[in-house]
Amino acid sequence: MRPIGKTAMEPCHVRRVCILGLWLVAVIFTSCARIDKPKAQNLIGIIHDKTQVSGVPVLKHKILRDEVYDSPLKTQITQDVLVLDDITESKLETLLFDLYVDAKERCGFKHASHPNRIYIYAYVSEEHARSGMGQWIGMLHMEGEGAAPKTELNQAQLHPQTNDESKSFGLTESQRKSVFQEIVHAEDIARSDADKAKLKAVIALRYGVTIDNLSDIAVEGMQKDWPLPLPPEE
Repeated sequence: MRPIGKTAMEPCHVRRVCILGLWLVAVIFTSCARIDKPKAQNLIGIIHDKTQVSGVPVLKHKILRDEVYDSPLKTQITQDVLVLDDITESKLETLLFDLYVDAKERCGFKHASHPNRIYIYAYVSEEHARSGMGQWIGMLHMEGEGAAPKTELNQAQLHPQTNDESKSFGLTESQRKSVFQEIVHAEDIARSDADKAKLKAVIALRYGVTIDNLSDIAVEGMQKDWPLPLPPEE
């Protein structure tokens, strides 16, 4: 014989267990959503100045670009960074790794829990960053889940041979940088070899140098990674 009242009590007990189970599932999913949701990224244009990481001072810097590409094939973060302090190799590498750690910890993406591609480029001027010609002083890249980050440093920019008082072709380095920018701009806008020749003749006349001097200045600018002019608008 069944105890009196047990049959009547079972449905109520089961309902309570089910309701409790559903409530726990809802709490877990809500908590996960709160954890995985990334904080708003307001990085652009802000000057960042951390004191130090692992005992090494972090260079003062400003984020110029912070782009996210999220697809089934890859979840990628790309950053351009303007360095505002005097640069050494160790400080630059520390900055790149510090930015990498911050980027790697970001979450809440659609196709991956965390980015599996990270590219960070450090520049000494906004002109270098805007040229679109890879004129970074240092860069870090991580390609693939579980891959180790790797850094590359531009030794020509890290150890420039600068002496603005020394003259070549009767021009200081600052003047030769201006000539270099004009040469590149002429190459960009010329529609034919004849146009290019005319534009270079005007530059040579303006600065009192020869066409051969222009070629030498162009080589010097590329070797020393001088800033390039912005590409012409189409």
